[in-house]
Amino acid sequence: DPQLLNNLGNAYGAAGRPADALACFDRSLRQRPGHAGTQANRSRALVKLDRADEALAAVDAALAGPNANAGLYELRAQILTQRHAREPTTPHLDAAVAALQAALRQGGDADELNFVLASLGAAPTPPRAPPRGVAEAFDRGAEAFDAHLVEQLQYQGPALVMKVVQRLDLQPPCDVVDLGCGTGLCAGPLRPLARQLVGVDLSAGMLAQAARRGLYDELLQDDLVDVLATRPAAWDLAVAADVLIYVGDVDPVFGALGRALRPGGHFVFTAEAHEGDGMALGPTRRYAHGRSLLRDRAAAHGLAVAAWDDGVLRIERGRPVAGWVVALRRPAGGGAAADEGAQRDG
Repeated sequence: DPQLLNNLGNAYGAAGRPADALACFDRSLRQRPGHAGTQANRSRALVKLDRADEALAAVDAALAGPNANAGLYELRAQILTQRHAREPTTPHLDAAVAALQAALRQGGDADELNFVLASLGAAPTPPRAPPRGVAEAFDRGAEAFDAHLVEQLQYQGPALVMKVVQRLDLQPPCDVVDLGCGTGLCAGPLRPLARQLVGVDLSAGMLAQAARRGLYDELLQDDLVDVLATRPAAWDLAVAADVLIYVGDVDPVFGALGRALRPGGHFVFTAEAHEGDGMALGPTRRYAHGRSLLRDRAAAHGLAVAAWDDGVLRIERGRPVAGWVVALRRPAGGGAAADEGAQRDG
């Protein structure tokens, strides 16, 4: 049955067996030639097998049929963007932009598509990544998240955050909030410091993984700014590992933390490093922030720099991703303050 073969192919794909998935999609298409959904699934399997030319041909075959839709154009743009990352030639990027614009005309998610267009320099940069898109992406990858991030990308975010936390003048037990907690990679080292440990994330799938650790007192599926707004002067320590990469405009986050931290409380976070002024959104669809921007916006909300390290956040496509690891402190006396003696650059 072609539909059952298609479903079996999707199951193989979810199990990390793209070659078996491809065989199922091929069998399904022999019985139901040109079926757009199966062509798209076949293309995704080919992408995982690093057969980009064939993947693009499969999508184009589906788009040539009567059932062309926004999802197919988005998939075409994804393949072309990946090819551009490997072979930075203008035609790939221009073709990806054209596919995304076609997806918009076909009624695709405008917020998500305009965000991707912005990451390619073809639309104005939004203040943050679309929350729904972020949640859905992490829901899809929740079960394999730790293995992918730690084993393949050599992710260092939690370790870098804790290295800075250990230098702070904390007085345990503390009330701690883990913003964008994901699967709870920070929970283990934070637990000994915490009177209460609360995790916040947009993704239900990630929170389910975090709950399995049994280390959080409370897990909240919500936007971090909204959670902070409901608990003024509640936290001695807030941490956020690889969260600001989805936030361009840091003012709402810093403003909420300026009110949610207790006097003398700290916020420790990572950010991708941007060597220029301001912030930038790149083809990876992540924001990078400049040093002066983070300092200035923190000071505007009464937060002083208590520590500042450089670090490598992860390895991506064989290259290190440079970042900042920053501790901000709400001064005990209130109000904006100059950088403190604990600050360390480099």
